[in-house]
Amino acid sequence: MANETGEVRVRLRGIVPGELRTGGRVRLLCGLLAAAAVGARSEERVPADRLYELARPLWGRESKGFLREWLICGDFPNPPHAGQTTYDHTPPCVGLETDYLKEHGGEESIRPQEGMAHTRPDGKSVAWRAVRAEKDELDLLEVFKEYWLDNVVAYAFTTIRQPNAAKVWLGIGSDDGIRVWVNGRLVHEYLGSRAVGTDDDVVPVELKAGENTILLKVESGSGPWGFCCRVLADPAFAACDRPFLPKVESELGHEPLVVRPQSAPGALPGALGSVTVEVLRPGGQVIARAAPHADKLLQFPTDALSDGPYEVRFTQHLGFGRRHVVYLPWFKGDGAAAVARVEAAAAAADPATADGMLYKLLGEKVAKEVGGGLSGTGTTTSALTQAWDTITGEATANDTGLDAYTLKDLHSALTEFEELQLAAAGKADLERPGGFVRLAYRDEVDGSPQFCRAYLPAEYDPARKWPLVVDLHRSDTIDPPYLEWEDVFQRHNAWADENGVIVLVPHGRFKSWYKGLGMKDVLRCIRMAKERFAVDEDRVYLTGRSMGGGGVWEIGTRSPQLFAAIAPVYGGWDDRILKDAYQLEKLTPRQRFFAECYSSFARAESLL
Repeated sequence: MANETGEVRVRLRGIVPGELRTGGRVRLLCGLLAAAAVGARSEERVPADRLYELARPLWGRESKGFLREWLICGDFPNPPHAGQTTYDHTPPCVGLETDYLKEHGGEESIRPQEGMAHTRPDGKSVAWRAVRAEKDELDLLEVFKEYWLDNVVAYAFTTIRQPNAAKVWLGIGSDDGIRVWVNGRLVHEYLGSRAVGTDDDVVPVELKAGENTILLKVESGSGPWGFCCRVLADPAFAACDRPFLPKVESELGHEPLVVRPQSAPGALPGALGSVTVEVLRPGGQVIARAAPHADKLLQFPTDALSDGPYEVRFTQHLGFGRRHVVYLPWFKGDGAAAVARVEAAAAAADPATADGMLYKLLGEKVAKEVGGGLSGTGTTTSALTQAWDTITGEATANDTGLDAYTLKDLHSALTEFEELQLAAAGKADLERPGGFVRLAYRDEVDGSPQFCRAYLPAEYDPARKWPLVVDLHRSDTIDPPYLEWEDVFQRHNAWADENGVIVLVPHGRFKSWYKGLGMKDVLRCIRMAKERFAVDEDRVYLTGRSMGGGGVWEIGTRSPQLFAAIAPVYGGWDDRILKDAYQLEKLTPRQRFFAECYSSFARAESLL
């Protein structure tokens, strides 16, 4: 329910275990983020008549815009190159280049009808048939399942009506190569091996008022074969579904800094929205910025840069405030010297203080990655790299004195160390837009140091209140030390970067399943986050997957007053799910009592 200020208060209720299927969970989590983000970008004005259609991607694509009704004709030959048994999707492609429809006007002029027949080069006749795609993708192997299909092409034809002449975009995916005609004009061709992906190609086309024709020609060598096609009023819709794969071409520790803003195959920069590339020092200072063509190499001068870790931030702007953000690491100078500084600070740190615990943690990370420290040698090679070099005969050492693998593993810790140093000197603020803050405290029960990661949104401003999403981690089978848990040195979080929310990741005392001390850790981290950051008390959300999902039930149902919504993902258990009726009937009263105590849903009524 929305109040007059535009805030949303949500309480998810009535959820039973049997309803928590995969798709529902994904939509539930997307809805949580959507609710959390309400008001996060209130300064942006979206046209009222577009609010609904722009909000739809938050809940999944469903069938929006996908063309389902087709006439299909095939199969026709797509012969391999001489000496090959399977076509390898390299030019020339005889299957795509041969017009098999000449009997009825050819590819540019044909208006097929169901039952219209064409003669293949081998003399056999094939006819157009009506097919309805039940999913976004139309599986051509299923259409032609009566045949053995390798080295083939097929045609797909449909019409769409347009009330007025307009420019639109076709979002096309294919396995493998494809040609596209609109109103008899060839508008797109892709040749290569790939699986069907939504909007692999985004093609701008001009539609006329009234009926418009679309003809596709899809080739395959062997294996899966199919396509999907939809009409997009705005290319920004397509970018949400397409991979955004920027790349730092320079190896860590090598100069100059060369990046490629988009390395995804078949990327069309004009349809993907603009891309901004920024180089950041520790502390978030932007020292270089460019807005290049998405598929072009970009080189940044580095002579004037001081030694140390840097991040390259790639932001894909999708329109109406939406974006994809990717951070990639880079390093300049003597990596061994940077490691030595961490070792010295860790050795001198006071473990009784929060900063001291952080320095000790970073020192342990360095010791783990370099095998006990550099000890003044100025060089190190990880066991992984030594093994790789033995296999390949290649050396991966670089100008930093560290091999590339070790430097990549240490980059986050080295950056975190530099930011702690800058903050201590008053030269940087950890609570900054897009910032990463590791909270630390010593537990009064067992005296152990405990940690929690906090990720701040790109527009973070302490003068206003921000939604908080608490994300509980899954289990680890071996229950390792904190240092070796998954993602504990992950510096950025896509939810924070792209949805305007603070994301909090408590550690929750290892494999406690968020009971007892584990729950105590989570609640303490939430209190610490509220004390340190500008958190909106009315927009605190709890989610987690697997063991974390169980923790959502455990904590969310015990403290429902803290949360606007909970979203358990693949988490929760109950004997009524795990046991059949016969087994349940055999339980003693004592066993039934304890089964109910341990049920994740025993306190579900507290959510009402």
